[in-house]
Amino acid sequence: MARSQVLLLALFVAGALAHDGMDRHHRRVGIRERQKLRYTIEKKWDGSDIDHPQTPATVEVSLTCHGDIKLDVSAPFYNSPHPDEHRVVLHCPHRHVYGLWRQEVIEVYFVNDQDEYFSLLLSPRGRYLGMMHKGYRRSALVTVPEHNIPVEVHNPCLDENTDAIDGCKKIWSATTIVPREYLPPNVTLFNAHFTHGNKWGVAEPEESMKTYESLYPQGDGASQPDYHHLSTFQHINLTVLGYLEMKTYSPIWRHALGKYDKTFWYENAI
Repeated sequence: MARSQVLLLALFVAGALAHDGMDRHHRRVGIRERQKLRYTIEKKWDGSDIDHPQTPATVEVSLTCHGDIKLDVSAPFYNSPHPDEHRVVLHCPHRHVYGLWRQEVIEVYFVNDQDEYFSLLLSPRGRYLGMMHKGYRRSALVTVPEHNIPVEVHNPCLDENTDAIDGCKKIWSATTIVPREYLPPNVTLFNAHFTHGNKWGVAEPEESMKTYESLYPQGDGASQPDYHHLSTFQHINLTVLGYLEMKTYSPIWRHALGKYDKTFWYENAI
């Protein structure tokens, strides 16, 4: 075969492989109509107005090039409620913490039409908690070896030792990537919340001294705040971001639902 023919064949094969790689990549990302969905939390859980309308908590949902969900959240810093000192790990501040809902935190929820949902809590100190639920408050999976989510936090109110600067109420922000496998199939509903103390710096405020804010509130007919009140959630369309819905449960969701797949865990442990 002539050298020129060999060169043309090599270029053809390389082009075919590149095209195939792009096809595989694009199957995770569809057509983008919008770059992000931005939400502002302006109400308390009962529908009343928040007391800091100039600096409301915000949540932005966008998509990575690999089809995963990117979350950017921000809120004013209250330093209340905040964790006990013995639970603060200085060399590893950004970590999974069970019970994070008791602290100052922003929560986001992605729900499907079967009331299965993924919730993610992010704190101003970089701690997080991801949970999968198979129905109202039915936790299916809280933590697994692969359930590590990188969180980047910018908090001008914390010094290098993560100690709070007295009285600082500046805006903190956090960014994280949620693997698409953590979301259930056919996500249709969404809500977001922000919890903080009424008085700056109080580590363990009484329940009456806490504020619960919601993107989609329960309304004045509710007797107490319930962030899992799914009937108040409203529609979200992730496909406008280019998100491609998963047609079946991911291996981690199958595990959460009791359909154990040992092959998945062994492969990811290598």
